[in-house]
Amino acid sequence: MNNHSPHPNPSPSRRLTLVATLLLCATLPACGDPSRSPSSTTGTANDVDAALAAMSTETLASAIRTLSSDEFEGRAPSTPGEELTAAYLVEQLEAAGLEPGNGDSFFQNVPLVALTEQGQPVLTVKLGEEELEYRWTEDFVAWTRRVVESESIEDSEMVFVGYGVVAPEYGWNDYEGVPSLYTDSGIDHVEHGEEWTLARRADYVANRYHKPSDEFDPSWDLTGAMDDLELLFRVGYRIAAGEEWPNWREGNEFRAIRDRDLGRR
Repeated sequence: MNNHSPHPNPSPSRRLTLVATLLLCATLPACGDPSRSPSSTTGTANDVDAALAAMSTETLASAIRTLSSDEFEGRAPSTPGEELTAAYLVEQLEAAGLEPGNGDSFFQNVPLVALTEQGQPVLTVKLGEEELEYRWTEDFVAWTRRVVESESIEDSEMVFVGYGVVAPEYGWNDYEGVPSLYTDSGIDHVEHGEEWTLARRADYVANRYHKPSDEFDPSWDLTGAMDDLELLFRVGYRIAAGEEWPNWREGNEFRAIRDRDLGRR
């Protein structure tokens, strides 16, 4: 459970994640038309240039200003802010000329079941003659995907399931071979270097992150964010307009599954 300030606006980098998705989808041909296959999307250099011309720091700043405003209340799920966010995204998609991909709706309704833990679940781990007791919410959390009144595990062996771990110092990378593209902000500023960037980041976390002072700042330089958007757009456009989809590397255990699924289409 996260405690939020009266103005629970996220950091600039988190704001950019949502805005980048919106801008990329709004400018990517056939994004709203699932009936079009990659091979039927024949883009040209002019299409790419026109789409990139529609993206600007002013457009990006406007979207950030709106989505991060107090009116949107942090955009948390199941809040009025979430409804405002969804309506805003639809408005922007329609303005970009996209059509709904689910009949006449941009949304897909998914039934949900809420499961709430009652009482104080207990976790006891035994190692030989030694027993370790773990406190609920302080030492561990647990849940079930089964819709039942109660659930328990007794006398079970413990199995560690690691996922999403990247530890180069141990030669460990769970994402190796997975077709993906991820961009993140660096710390080596073009003009000021790493120390300057780290100092500004530390100041932001200490004085503004998840605090009332975490507000949109018109002085933000968003040119770097636009460079990221252009890169992501070009990659996404190339994939959408191509005849081959990204695949896992040879020998990866998931490649055979992906190839089999593609053969069914």
